[in-house]
Amino acid sequence: FEYRLAYIAQIVNNARASSDYDDVLLLHGGDIYQGAPISNLTDGAVMRAALDAMDYDAVALGNHEFDWGVDVYAADADGTLPAYKVGTFEGDPDIPVICADLYYAASSERTSFTQDYKIVEKAGYSICLIGYAPDYSNEIMTSKISSYVIKADLDAFVKRVKEINELEQPDVTIVMAHETPEYIADAFTT
Repeated sequence: FEYRLAYIAQIVNNARASSDYDDVLLLHGGDIYQGAPISNLTDGAVMRAALDAMDYDAVALGNHEFDWGVDVYAADADGTLPAYKVGTFEGDPDIPVICADLYYAASSERTSFTQDYKIVEKAGYSICLIGYAPDYSNEIMTSKISSYVIKADLDAFVKRVKEINELEQPDVTIVMAHETPEYIADAFTT
């Protein structure tokens, strides 16, 4: 991912500038920070800066967002990507971090640093972005996940999606998940 950001940015910018597209929705499904030494050396700051510069609409949580501390490096108190500083370049992205099924282990309350969903307007459509994390807690260091519980019950998630859709009445709903599409789609068709 990190090696192709300039290429992706060019394609997205061309699409945004083109009269062939009404609007562009730019999303990330998780594991933003791992894979490139430059990300590791800056605790993900360069990735947050890149996603901010590319004007992402939302990001989902993958298992690697927990590697350095999900509530510090992957999301801030506002439920958005945290601020970054790379040399003298700094910023504070307003990109929502979407995950509807991450809870505090101690209280069983939803985490305050992620958003269940976000409504965006694109091309005259109201689009509901809803985040889902599969239970990949066994792929995360115990010290990084022990404060949280991923309640990856698909039946409960489908019910939550229906509740949000009834409340918000979006034209389109997109589930953002760090999971294979078939796994999520099957939950909505059964």
